[in-house]
Amino acid sequence: YNRYGYSSKEMDALLDNADHAKAGPERFAQYGKAEQIAVTEAGFIPQSYPKAMFLVRPTVKGIRLNVMGVLPLNTVEYTK
Repeated sequence: YNRYGYSSKEMDALLDNADHAKAGPERFAQYGKAEQIAVTEAGFIPQSYPKAMFLVRPTVKGIRLNVMGVLPLNTVEYTK
């Protein structure tokens, strides 16, 4: 979610590549480069990140949070 309208093609490319890379040093390095761009170019950096808690029924499978704490729903399945 981009509340403040920040835009950077370089950062977008780094994040897209990192999001699709396997976990490991290459992915970590790409996120690090994107973070450096954010630190250099951003008007501010949030000082806190709220925690999210979820109660999930046993009939719901595929719940996962990404690194930003966002709950993508494309992997969620419900069974009776």
